[in-house]
Amino acid sequence: MTPDPAARATFARIARAAIEQGVAEARTPAATWGFKPNFAWVSWGLADGWRAAIGLRRHLDWVTGELGMSREAVDLDTLPLLAEPRFDTPEVIEHGGGRVRLGLLLGEEDQWWPSGSTPRELADALGKIALQLRVKAERLLQVHVAPEA
Repeated sequence: MTPDPAARATFARIARAAIEQGVAEARTPAATWGFKPNFAWVSWGLADGWRAAIGLRRHLDWVTGELGMSREAVDLDTLPLLAEPRFDTPEVIEHGGGRVRLGLLLGEEDQWWPSGSTPRELADALGKIALQLRVKAERLLQVHVAPEA
């Protein structure tokens, strides 16, 4: 019997597959990927020179996602975690970007979701989070600060 490849998959592989499935920009050669233990993210360029990013994070048996914007491709963790889901604030301008968690975008504060007990359940949870982030990103990425001249 051939072992299930998902059973050997790392968090990074499962998260990347989830992001690629829900975020078309992640499937382009211009996408920039980043990985840390229990954290994976992708960023892509916007028409105005800024970059958008979507990341998936696991802590113990819980998962969440983050949407970020920055002037350049950076480690998503280096961007400040914003208290409100807006990228047109003085804080974003001062720090060159920011990030928000999915729970805040859904009006649920710092919400985390169960990761499941199998790789397949983890992949399903991450896939749903990635898709929700991409849907929420559509509106938020249209209203952000203009790049400085």
